[in-house]
Amino acid sequence: MDLNTVEERLRTTDPDAWRPGDAWLAGGTVLFSFGSQSLRRLLDITGAGW
Repeated sequence: MDLNTVEERLRTTDPDAWRPGDAWLAGGTVLFSFGSQSLRRLLDITGAGW
């Protein structure tokens, strides 16, 4: 499934960075399997070192 509405990927773990149209990205399996027509940004937490 393509996420063709996503315009930006932001590496962050800051909850204050979230805004409507965002989704948290850790592995992405669910995001890519269901797709979305409303996502604009992915907030990538993979660099958090957890």
